[in-house]
Formats: sequence, C-alpha cells, structure tokens
Amino acid sequence: MALKFNCNNCNEEIITNYAKVGDAIICKKCRQGMNVPENAITIKEKSDKEILIQKRHNTIRVLVRFGNFIGWFLIITIVFIPVGLLLLFMGHMVLANLETEHNTRETATLLRELIEKKNT
Repeated sequence: MALKFNCNNCNEEIITNYAKVGDAIICKKCRQGMNVPENAITIKEKSDKEILIQKRHNTIRVLVRFGNFIGWFLIITIVFIPVGLLLLFMGHMVLANLETEHNTRETATLLRELIEKKNT
C-alpha cells in the first residue's frame, strides 16, 4: 500500500509506494528532507497507467525546458551575433577611414614640401 501526505515545506502532495511511517524522504519539488508523518493516508498503489501518465508529464516538462533553451539560443544567435559582426565591421571601417585620412595628410604634407622646395 502507498502513503499519501503533504510536504511540510511547500505543501506539495507526496505519494510514496515504498516508504513507511517515520522513514526519511525528500520532496521532489522543494528538495526538503522530512520523515513520513504518522497522519499519512494509506491509499492503493499507483497503477501502471497512472505511472505512465506521470512519466509523460515529466517528459513534457523536460521538453518545455529544452524548448526554452533552444529559444534563447536562437535569439542570441539571430540577434546578438549579427550585431557583434556589424560592430566589428563598423570598427574596421572607422580604422580604415582613419588610416586613409592619415595617408592623405602625409601625402598633402609631402606635396607641400615638394612645392616649397620647387619654389625656393
């Protein structure tokens, strides 16, 4: 026979097929350790169908969490990486522009010096 009771910490309903009154268990929701209370209700054990439904529920919960991870991964990949590449490209263009401007100044200075030498 199974025992049914509520967690002392989070009030989650707990059903255990193997623990007896006084045995130490851990709540699956809040991970709080406790002993099975004396006022636990004796119920029939879960059927195979009920266990299968619970496993499906847990599988769906894992898939939803994985889906959230994939969603955030796609957002980061689609938004932040192109923005980073754009900023990198813009930085390269700014540096190239500064280098061109510097070369233009050097060329202008050399031309002025050549003109001054020619005039003197």
